[in-house]
Amino acid sequence: MQAYRDTMTFRVPGDPGYDEAQADVWFYDAGAAERSGFRRSEG
Repeated sequence: MQAYRDTMTFRVPGDPGYDEAQADVWFYDAGAAERSGFRRSEG
């Protein structure tokens, strides 16, 4: 799962833009991202 420090958001496979984005943080699952202060991207 991809995450972005500048916006503190993450995307999961299948989300819009997932394949094109350049992530700078990777998480095993959404729970790990959320515990680290990230939230799911809205688009």
